[in-house]
Amino acid sequence: MENITLFASIVIIVFGVLQIVLFFKLWEMTNDVKIIKDKKESEGIDILLNEAQIYNLSNNKEDAFESYKKAFYTSVSNLYNQTKGGNPIWISEYWKKNYPNIVSYYKRHVPSDIIDFKEYDSFDKVDKILSGNN
Repeated sequence: MENITLFASIVIIVFGVLQIVLFFKLWEMTNDVKIIKDKKESEGIDILLNEAQIYNLSNNKEDAFESYKKAFYTSVSNLYNQTKGGNPIWISEYWKKNYPNIVSYYKRHVPSDIIDFKEYDSFDKVDKILSGNN
Protein backbone atom coordinates (compact mmCIF):
# COMPACT_ATOMS: atom_id res chain seq x y z
CA MET A 1 0.00 0.00 0.00
CA GLU A 2 2.85 2.29 0.86
CA ASN A 3 4.45 1.67 -2.54
CA ILE A 4 1.27 2.64 -4.37
CA THR A 5 1.03 5.89 -2.40
CA LEU A 6 4.68 6.68 -3.12
CA PHE A 7 4.22 5.91 -6.82
CA ALA A 8 1.05 8.06 -7.02
CA SER A 9 2.85 10.92 -5.25
CA ILE A 10 5.77 10.78 -7.68
CA VAL A 11 3.40 10.70 -10.67
CA ILE A 12 1.47 13.71 -9.32
CA ILE A 13 4.69 15.67 -8.74
CA VAL A 14 6.00 14.82 -12.24
CA PHE A 15 2.72 15.90 -13.85
CA GLY A 16 2.75 19.11 -11.81
CA VAL A 17 6.24 19.97 -13.01
CA LEU A 18 5.29 19.12 -16.60
CA GLN A 19 2.24 21.40 -16.38
CA ILE A 20 4.41 24.27 -15.20
CA VAL A 21 6.86 23.68 -18.07
CA LEU A 22 3.96 23.48 -20.53
CA PHE A 23 2.51 26.74 -19.20
CA PHE A 24 5.74 28.63 -19.85
CA LYS A 25 6.17 27.03 -23.29
CA LEU A 26 2.66 28.16 -24.28
CA TRP A 27 3.35 31.64 -22.93
CA GLU A 28 6.51 31.84 -25.04
CA MET A 29 4.58 30.67 -28.10
CA THR A 30 2.01 33.46 -27.73
CA ASN A 31 4.84 35.98 -27.85
CA ASP A 32 6.14 34.28 -31.00
CA VAL A 33 2.72 34.65 -32.64
CA LYS A 34 2.77 38.41 -32.01
CA ILE A 35 6.26 38.68 -33.51
CA ILE A 36 5.22 36.65 -36.56
CA LYS A 37 2.08 38.78 -37.03
CA ASP A 38 4.09 42.02 -36.86
CA LYS A 39 6.65 40.61 -39.28
CA LYS A 40 3.92 39.58 -41.74
CA GLU A 41 2.43 43.10 -41.72
CA SER A 42 5.80 44.68 -42.42
CA GLU A 43 6.57 42.21 -45.23
CA GLY A 44 3.62 43.50 -47.27
CA ILE A 45 4.95 47.03 -47.03
CA ASP A 46 8.48 45.85 -47.82
CA ILE A 47 7.27 44.17 -51.01
CA LEU A 48 5.57 47.38 -52.16
CA LEU A 49 8.64 49.45 -51.32
CA ASN A 50 10.92 47.06 -53.22
CA GLU A 51 8.55 47.22 -56.16
CA ALA A 52 8.65 51.03 -56.07
CA GLN A 53 12.44 51.03 -55.97
CA ILE A 54 12.58 48.71 -58.97
CA TYR A 55 10.25 51.03 -60.88
CA ASN A 56 12.46 53.98 -59.92
CA LEU A 57 15.58 52.18 -61.11
CA SER A 58 13.92 51.42 -64.43
CA ASN A 59 12.90 55.09 -64.71
CA ASN A 60 9.20 54.27 -64.45
CA LYS A 61 8.30 57.10 -62.06
CA GLU A 62 4.52 56.83 -62.41
CA ASP A 63 4.38 53.18 -61.32
CA ALA A 64 6.94 53.89 -58.60
CA PHE A 65 4.76 56.63 -57.14
CA GLU A 66 1.75 54.31 -57.31
CA SER A 67 3.64 51.63 -55.35
CA TYR A 68 4.79 54.20 -52.80
CA LYS A 69 1.16 55.35 -52.44
CA LYS A 70 0.00 51.78 -51.82
CA ALA A 71 2.77 51.28 -49.26
CA PHE A 72 1.82 54.55 -47.55
CA TYR A 73 -1.84 53.56 -47.41
CA THR A 74 -0.87 50.16 -46.03
CA SER A 75 1.28 51.83 -43.35
CA VAL A 76 -1.59 54.14 -42.38
CA SER A 77 -4.00 51.19 -42.33
CA ASN A 78 -1.65 49.19 -40.09
CA LEU A 79 -1.28 52.15 -37.73
CA TYR A 80 -5.07 52.53 -37.68
CA ASN A 81 -5.55 48.84 -36.83
CA GLN A 82 -2.96 49.04 -34.04
CA THR A 83 -4.64 52.16 -32.64
CA LYS A 84 -8.38 51.53 -32.83
CA GLY A 85 -10.31 50.26 -29.86
CA GLY A 86 -8.27 52.06 -27.23
CA ASN A 87 -8.86 55.00 -24.95
CA PRO A 88 -9.58 58.14 -27.08
CA ILE A 89 -6.86 60.14 -25.30
CA TRP A 90 -4.34 57.35 -25.80
CA ILE A 91 -5.40 56.95 -29.45
CA SER A 92 -4.71 60.60 -30.23
CA GLU A 93 -1.30 60.55 -28.53
CA TYR A 94 -0.31 57.27 -30.17
CA TRP A 95 -1.27 58.61 -33.61
CA LYS A 96 0.61 61.89 -33.05
CA LYS A 97 3.67 59.93 -31.99
CA ASN A 98 3.75 57.37 -34.83
CA TYR A 99 2.20 59.07 -37.87
CA PRO A 100 5.09 61.56 -38.34
CA ASN A 101 7.49 58.61 -38.65
CA ILE A 102 5.45 57.28 -41.56
CA VAL A 103 5.22 60.70 -43.20
CA SER A 104 8.93 61.45 -42.86
CA TYR A 105 9.81 58.28 -44.77
CA TYR A 106 7.37 58.83 -47.62
CA LYS A 107 8.09 62.56 -47.97
CA ARG A 108 11.61 61.64 -49.07
CA HIS A 109 10.31 59.41 -51.85
CA VAL A 110 6.99 60.87 -53.00
CA PRO A 111 6.23 64.43 -54.14
CA SER A 112 3.72 66.20 -51.91
CA ASP A 113 1.22 66.55 -54.76
CA ILE A 114 0.92 62.75 -55.05
CA ILE A 115 -0.17 62.17 -51.43
CA ASP A 116 -1.89 64.73 -49.22
CA PHE A 117 -0.30 63.81 -45.88
CA LYS A 118 -2.49 66.25 -43.94
CA GLU A 119 -5.57 64.26 -44.95
CA TYR A 120 -4.42 61.41 -42.67
CA ASP A 121 -2.73 63.34 -39.84
CA SER A 122 -5.26 62.37 -37.16
CA PHE A 123 -6.90 59.15 -36.15
CA ASP A 124 -10.35 60.74 -36.43
CA LYS A 125 -9.78 61.70 -40.08
CA VAL A 126 -8.65 58.19 -41.00
CA ASP A 127 -11.47 56.63 -38.98
CA LYS A 128 -13.98 58.76 -40.86
CA ILE A 129 -12.50 57.73 -44.22
CA LEU A 130 -12.30 54.02 -43.38
CA SER A 131 -15.78 53.87 -41.87
CA GLY A 132 -17.22 55.44 -45.04
CA ASN A 133 -18.51 58.58 -43.30
CA ASN A 134 -16.45 61.08 -45.27
